[in-house]
Amino acid sequence: MGIEGAFNSKPNYVDLVNLIRSLQRAEGNIDCYRRGLRQCDRLDCVWRDHCLMVPEGPSKVDSELHEHKKLANSKQKQDSLH
Repeated sequence: MGIEGAFNSKPNYVDLVNLIRSLQRAEGNIDCYRRGLRQCDRLDCVWRDHCLMVPEGPSKVDSELHEHKKLANSKQKQDSLH
């Protein structure tokens, strides 16, 4: 699995790579996030540090979204029982 896949390997999660690329385009920048550029000269990019880091597993955002979804599913099940 490539670098991109490591961040987006679970179904039903926010696709952070495409979201950040979309934000880059909206800001008038090139959408270079996580395209494998190890020699990045865009020092003013707000995504640079995150882009260049090596993924270690699900991000904090992924974990928080997963917990939120579990709570929502649990509430939905409880509501359907009443």
